[in-house]
Amino acid sequence: MNAVRGITSYAGEKPEDFADWHRKAGFIISMQRPDIFAVMEGQSRPTEEADQAEDTAPLLTPGLLYTAGGTLLQRQAEFDRANQDLYAILYLVTDKAAALLVAIHAYDERGTRGDGQKAIKELEAKYLRVTNETIRALQAALAATTMEPDQDPDHYIMQATRLRSRLAAVKEPVTDRHFTDIIVQGLPESYRDIKLTTYKDPDFDLSKIQTTMRHLYLDGLSRRMTGKIAGRGTIMTAVAASSSDSSSVVICHNCGKDGHYKSGCSVPGKLYGKGKKPAAGPNNKKAGDGAGQKWCSVHKTTTHSDTECYAQGAARPQTTSSTHTAAVVRVDTDERPTVKFDDDFDKGFQF
Repeated sequence: MNAVRGITSYAGEKPEDFADWHRKAGFIISMQRPDIFAVMEGQSRPTEEADQAEDTAPLLTPGLLYTAGGTLLQRQAEFDRANQDLYAILYLVTDKAAALLVAIHAYDERGTRGDGQKAIKELEAKYLRVTNETIRALQAALAATTMEPDQDPDHYIMQATRLRSRLAAVKEPVTDRHFTDIIVQGLPESYRDIKLTTYKDPDFDLSKIQTTMRHLYLDGLSRRMTGKIAGRGTIMTAVAASSSDSSSVVICHNCGKDGHYKSGCSVPGKLYGKGKKPAAGPNNKKAGDGAGQKWCSVHKTTTHSDTECYAQGAARPQTTSSTHTAAVVRVDTDERPTVKFDDDFDKGFQF
């Protein structure tokens, strides 16, 4: 039968697929056999009472289903033939549970073989009802989706996306704008700024919303943590999470300690900006107006300078050259020190 070509088999295992199967099967049948499609869509069997009723209007154009000008018996015969052919088609393209429902109507009330109209109504009552219930349940679940205050925003959006995909599978798609509204409505009060931005800025789409929520969530995690990344905000949290190099330590250029940036330094009086000179330190000996912080290269401390250390009798560092080697003699008296050379000079050199 040509009307069967192109119609896939339906077994009733996935009720949510019935609506799509029903629509495709109806389209193929309407192209091949318009008379069968009329029966499938609910065209009633011609009766004498229907012909006499003044308010009865034919569902199809005269001649499409019935022979124009035909008698009642002729039109009834054409209907019965189309109804039997519809049953034959349903019998061939159904399987398992769906085929059992079709087989119930192998004979009509008049004993005619195959009542296709009742068979298709049986399938619709069974599977379209389940499909509609599934759609309503999915729509209610999507509308009721809310985000917990400490929930990962990616998990929240993924949960809603799964429900949206299931609705699309049963031919009930959700538009991007509607889906964005559902996501925003389910946000907790801590994301109130995102709600306001979404309503004010039409270009603030779902991808931007998700990115902003992820940054806020990571920032909140970093502020609740302890250690080197605590309180450093979104960027540092993302860097710490994506980097496994333990040697990359952040150094503050204000206080010289690691674990934070200069902009987040809590040391008072040392934060400098444009037009101000940085405080002197071991890494900035030439800072200030020439009166930098003291630094002793012998004891590695800032309690005194090299000059004060040498004045207290500390040994100066040895200096060497390519031709002479000098030995520094510690000064214990007020006499001027003498430098002795280990070469051919036999006289001392005083300075």
